[in-house]
Amino acid sequence: VREAVPADFGAMIALWNRSVEAGEVVYAPIDEALFQAKLARPDAIMLVAEADGQLAGWIHGVADSGHADVPGYLTVIFVAKAFRRQGVGTALLRALEESFRALGKEMIASSGNNPVRLRWCVPGTPSHDHNNAPGVDEECAGYPFLIANGLEPKFHEVAMYMNLADYTWPKKMDDIRDKLLQEGIYVGRYDGASELGYD
Repeated sequence: VREAVPADFGAMIALWNRSVEAGEVVYAPIDEALFQAKLARPDAIMLVAEADGQLAGWIHGVADSGHADVPGYLTVIFVAKAFRRQGVGTALLRALEESFRALGKEMIASSGNNPVRLRWCVPGTPSHDHNNAPGVDEECAGYPFLIANGLEPKFHEVAMYMNLADYTWPKKMDDIRDKLLQEGIYVGRYDGASELGYD
């Protein structure tokens, strides 16, 4: 396990995209420009595991604050299929934890508070995306891996989705709107022409 260098980025991106294509993660595919913009940031810790001269896996974390009470954020961890269940992921996670400790961090977290703000795709949709990954997908292999390595789930986020092409206005909403209007409350789309004091 060592720090990632620019010469590793192509293999790291390829491993990310293979995991996306295999449906192992909810992230969108990534290219070099997005990798550079989102992940190769000054406060990033990027570590790779190398075996037999090839990339066995990599991990990314961010320590965007010097305050000990702000956790170091685990962004992603990927292990190539040929190297899974051999301790590669655990070695990467421990190395990230040590890097965070060296920066004065007392906690590690994977949550929507991560400043990297990764885009993710809503499962079961044709790549409809959301603007910020909420943490760890409970359906991916990373969830039991992190539990087995001492991380504890602290809260669950429920992401709900509706394809608006399937949306129809419920008839009962007309009755609710009429009732509210009788109380002086208008509910409807903002049209910009209303004098409501908004810019």
